[in-house]
Amino acid sequence: PADARSAWFLEVTRAQRRWGVAAANDFYAGQTAYADGDLDLAEALFVSAVERNPTYVDAWVWAARSSQEAGRASEAIGYWQEVLRLDPNDDRARYFLQVARQQLAFGPEAGNAFVRGMDAYQAGDVEGARSGFTDAVEAAPTFAAAWGQLGRLEFQVGEFGAAARAYGHALELEPASDEYAFFAA
Repeated sequence: PADARSAWFLEVTRAQRRWGVAAANDFYAGQTAYADGDLDLAEALFVSAVERNPTYVDAWVWAARSSQEAGRASEAIGYWQEVLRLDPNDDRARYFLQVARQQLAFGPEAGNAFVRGMDAYQAGDVEGARSGFTDAVEAAPTFAAAWGQLGRLEFQVGEFGAAARAYGHALELEPASDEYAFFAA
């Protein structure tokens, strides 16, 4: 039971049995390419795995991760959507789909900063959240959701002037938002 090499071969064999030999072989070759930092080759191998078996959820996930980390958010969106089609309860896929859409709309720097801000906000880290949202709006001044989250954070910690300014920016970008209008006022 302590033999890691045998455990790995057992895992590969089980995957070959479940997904097909060729699909599993491509998947594990993709894992190796990913570990080596070759995201282009990794993505190509994961895509080959899903072409051989379109229900291979883990291969879709790793194709999405590889393309997203390589800066190809539009490709990642399609892969994450396929993961959600196969497994509608995959919260990870839903989260990274949102990140990919933000990266596509506002650029990787702003999208990643917004995610950092949200992660810190959810962990109760006020300074980390403020830093992430601030970096997001500096990288993409038209990122209304980042302005809105910055406003929410400042409002919750009692920095009402900063909250009003952030919500004001969000409202300028999305004038139909009742939430932004209410909190800006």
